[in-house]
Amino acid sequence: LVQNMVDVTASTTLRLHVPKAQVDLHVTVERVFTAHRGKLGRSMQLVNSVATGFTVWGAAEKLQQILDGLVENGIKFTDRGTVTISAEATTEYVLVKVADTGCGIPAERQLEIWKPYTQLN
Repeated sequence: LVQNMVDVTASTTLRLHVPKAQVDLHVTVERVFTAHRGKLGRSMQLVNSVATGFTVWGAAEKLQQILDGLVENGIKFTDRGTVTISAEATTEYVLVKVADTGCGIPAERQLEIWKPYTQLN
């Protein structure tokens, strides 16, 4: 957690060198899900909707770290249902979606999640 906070602070004040490479997004999602399977209730499922072999160019460790945090929150606030990760490519970028069937964030607080060090609950 402390290292994540240092990384966030450094990334907003300094130029960090983050190595980039081809990353198999489907495999990365499976790694994240494997780390969280033991935290699931009986009525929960983790769904990897990323196509097999779907690759992106980026920082593998940072991508996994971001997905890990989003899945952790999805599990934390979902009593039953699913946490699903999907991805689609456009001509300009890759859109990665993490969706869950949890309680959600009230509309009036949604902009707060983009502030550094903010925790809503």
